[in-house]
Amino acid sequence: MSASDQSSLVTRWALIGASDIAATRIIPAIRAHGGHINVVQSGSADWATEYAARLGIDEWTTSVEDAVARRDVDAVYVSSHNAKHHNQVIAAARAGKHVLAEKPLALSVDDARAMVDACRAAGVVLATNHHLPSSPVHMAMKETLPRVRRLTRRATSPVASGPLPDGARQPACQRGPPRR
Repeated sequence: MSASDQSSLVTRWALIGASDIAATRIIPAIRAHGGHINVVQSGSADWATEYAARLGIDEWTTSVEDAVARRDVDAVYVSSHNAKHHNQVIAAARAGKHVLAEKPLALSVDDARAMVDACRAAGVVLATNHHLPSSPVHMAMKETLPRVRRLTRRATSPVASGPLPDGARQPACQRGPPRR
């Protein structure tokens, strides 16, 4: 493939979940590499409308199925609430779309396996966005974890472990649309 052929290739994206991480990191990265976001999906029509307008995305929907079924979408970025990843990734795979899902990929090993199996069966790529893999904290964890014999669910997945301590706030990307 020639350089001119490669420059005409544009990955067309659907965003599932109108999140802060998508707005601040993923959308700029997609656009920096020549990609185009064709649609954003949110469970809230008001939030989807505001989000799309603010970020220069032409279309929005409240339906995951409508977003992934679009003929002008090649790939889907999933950054919705963690508990929704399983069904949304499987819907994207069944629609024949490549998937980049925010961490954690799934809330259980069984759900993760089902997601991998669905993407494999559809012949699409499934990837997990895990930012900062070379940060000092992550490097220290990588060195330490093999020596740890037992990890509790609470230690490995604070979002999935239950209520937050008094006064703690959930990350903005997991809180959903602002209350108005």
